[in-house]
Amino acid sequence: MKRQQALAVGRIDTTSTLTDTLISIVNAIRDQGAPEDTLEHLTQALTGLNQTRRALAAASRSLYRHSEEQP
Repeated sequence: MKRQQALAVGRIDTTSTLTDTLISIVNAIRDQGAPEDTLEHLTQALTGLNQTRRALAAASRSLYRHSEEQP
């Protein structure tokens, strides 16, 4: 069980890293300039991605703590 949880933490962390990469790409696109409606959509996407990143980090920490508490 502990091994499965460690693998899950790794997958969550990998997803978090990919989310960070996507955030960087969307920021770069937004910073290069775009029509106003596109900028609004990009800003909304960034908000959602940042929320996702925070949720992934919390899930990773929680699962890691849980796996450390088990014998």
